[in-house]
Amino acid sequence: MADNITDTDLGSPVVDKPIEDGVYSAVLREARKVPNKFEPGRNQIEFRWEILDDEAKGRRLTSWANLVPLTAKAKLRKHAEALYGRPLRPEEALKTSDLIGREARLVLESSYSGDGQSSVTKVTNVIPMKPIRSVDATSTVPF
Repeated sequence: MADNITDTDLGSPVVDKPIEDGVYSAVLREARKVPNKFEPGRNQIEFRWEILDDEAKGRRLTSWANLVPLTAKAKLRKHAEALYGRPLRPEEALKTSDLIGREARLVLESSYSGDGQSSVTKVTNVIPMKPIRSVDATSTVPF
């Protein structure tokens, strides 16, 4: 499921032209645990991004990933690996504070909101700035 995006100035809505569909470089400005408004009793991580590319430079976006175990398919794991630029090691614990200030590329796509009337931008993927190289579990290569 794609992440809904709101164009924000870290809290205050910004009225501006929509961000075009595409892939954008972004820096993570904030990552915090928040209640999941669609699943009461569960939490999620709210990611607050700032676009770095000229055509949308300075625009701020918010996306979310469920706070679940870091399985291979977990969106939170994929986001963390894209921000670290490497696979997470099996024993590695994720500290969201370590992700702040890191860069990744956001794939953005427009679609209609649930009411069918307004257009929203969604993050359909978060990818690393450079390709992730595979390293086996016995590697001693420092990251």
